[in-house]
Amino acid sequence: MNGDPADWVSGLALDGVNRKIYWVTYSRVSGALDPSKIMWANLAGDGSLDGGAQDCITTGLMTAWGLAVDAAGGKIYWVDRGARKVGRAKLDCSEPEDIITTTTPELQFPLYIALGVW
Repeated sequence: MNGDPADWVSGLALDGVNRKIYWVTYSRVSGALDPSKIMWANLAGDGSLDGGAQDCITTGLMTAWGLAVDAAGGKIYWVDRGARKVGRAKLDCSEPEDIITTTTPELQFPLYIALGVW
């Protein structure tokens, strides 16, 4: 993100075990919504970002929104309201995959995701 007012952030998820933060960003260029992408950064001991933002998932998303981290399972999950799907990848951002894709009304415009992990 370059701090431009056209950059938008949604969906924020913390991985306290591995000291990382993940978020979704997207931009509006000439009024059109660009495809979103998932970013990550390391957290320093004081909670500030340790280094710059890194790309995580940059393709295959339309309008990703909510994020959730399963640190024990080594996965990050997201909902993509534009594509009407739920996806996941390893915490290092490798092996992204769609786990739910539908055009049914039950998943019409998903916004958030929560995991019940213990």
